[in-house]
Amino acid sequence: LPDIDLELREMVSDDQLEALRTERIDLGLIRLPADLQGLEMTCVVREPMSLVLPRAHPLARRRRDLRVNDLHDEPFIMYQPGDGRYFHEMLQALFHETGVAPRFMQHVRHTHSMIALVNAGIGLALVPASTALMRLDNMTVRDINLPDHIRAEMHLVWRRSGTIGNPAMERMRALLIEQGGLT
Repeated sequence: LPDIDLELREMVSDDQLEALRTERIDLGLIRLPADLQGLEMTCVVREPMSLVLPRAHPLARRRRDLRVNDLHDEPFIMYQPGDGRYFHEMLQALFHETGVAPRFMQHVRHTHSMIALVNAGIGLALVPASTALMRLDNMTVRDINLPDHIRAEMHLVWRRSGTIGNPAMERMRALLIEQGGLT
């Protein structure tokens, strides 16, 4: 796409929405819920959550399938309620509906920080499966049986008037939707 200058910027969802509205960016990848007034969106990624845990943790060696009940009273790294509210609210609801009460050791903003804390042996964490591919030496990743509605979704978002009539932006948006595998 020779007519497109790609500049990646790390921003949480709320910052992306503001940048879209003020025309500082053209496309964003966000988590819901969000105020989408004046914006369009489509889901481009829907994936399960994985359990990341220190390699020496007893659950890392357990042969049977792991369940959410296995997290009861375990040291747990949790998302912050502010910047990490999408995952925070999803996991809080999961723990509430299942009666599971992990011991929250830290509340962090970014998934990569969680993985670093797990690698340091601070606790366990539930992260999107694709993020769990970032493997560190002292960490292991396990599948965990969770209810079907516990999925990490990523949405592509753009201004209603921002890409219409701009062939390069329309192509970029179509490419991102195609790469996400969802329609």
